[in-house]
Amino acid sequence: MKIFKITVCLFLFTMAAPTFAEDSKDPQLTFNPRDDYTFGVGTQIGGSLGIMGLTADFNWYSLINAGIGLGSGIYFDTYVAQAKYLALDQPFTPYLGSGLAYWRSAASAGKIAQKSEQAIKLGMVKDDGTKLKNGIVILPLFIGAHYLSDSGLAIFAEFSFLLSLSNVKAVPSGGLGAGWYF
Repeated sequence: MKIFKITVCLFLFTMAAPTFAEDSKDPQLTFNPRDDYTFGVGTQIGGSLGIMGLTADFNWYSLINAGIGLGSGIYFDTYVAQAKYLALDQPFTPYLGSGLAYWRSAASAGKIAQKSEQAIKLGMVKDDGTKLKNGIVILPLFIGAHYLSDSGLAIFAEFSFLLSLSNVKAVPSGGLGAGWYF
């Protein structure tokens, strides 16, 4: 696991290194691939999409991103619409975002209660497996970092705070993703 973390850190540093050029008149400093690549598709693990999901993103201007996603928490399905504000006009940038997510139950209340602590905390089902709701609306708030290469390949990592509108309780979560923009 330690080797994996070191490899990811080295990869990110290598990919971001051209943006730290010493000459401030270097055109690479002001180049942002988001100006050329407006639409992207990819996958995400965790976050508001449950365990895993598919995403589609659209870059408006170079600092605003809107996206949709479909995912699964194994015993519930997820649907997400979100917007991100990208802090820097560069290939590697931190971001803030929010949106709406709908988690729809896809199994019995007992299975959901046994297998998903998040679903219990967010109010989809009670911890004893009773009072199953067909679906709940979640307000995901997140902060993360996104990298988009010159070839259109992207990776991101984010910390999410999932606020359930059904019981006004929240749980922390995190997500990792990769995609291709064209």
